[in-house]
Amino acid sequence: MNLTSPEIARLIQSDAHRYFDRRFRQLKSTWKTPYGPFGNMELLDYYYRIESQARGSPHVHMLVWIKDAPIYTPEPDNEVDVCKFLDSLISCKIYDAEEDTLMEELVHGDVSEEEREAPIC
Repeated sequence: MNLTSPEIARLIQSDAHRYFDRRFRQLKSTWKTPYGPFGNMELLDYYYRIESQARGSPHVHMLVWIKDAPIYTPEPDNEVDVCKFLDSLISCKIYDAEEDTLMEELVHGDVSEEEREAPIC
């Protein structure tokens, strides 16, 4: 079987989307469980949109509505409450490139100026 480059790319994108869809459905099934990402907070509703980047990589943009979440107003006390609420749900960690070589390879492994065809933004 001799496939052309566009045919191969289409098959790879199809596989990536199918895998992404499966993983995202699994993630959604955790949203309303007590051990899910929102803990004991009640998820009232959600909206999401799946998009693909230039090379076909799917990703999600999403909004969630959580019961009793503070509503933002531009008052100092309210800003603190909203920030505390968001901090209880969102976290991040900066990896050490020298200690975590796998993460370094995943983040920077196949990106180089010579290989890039698309303009850099």
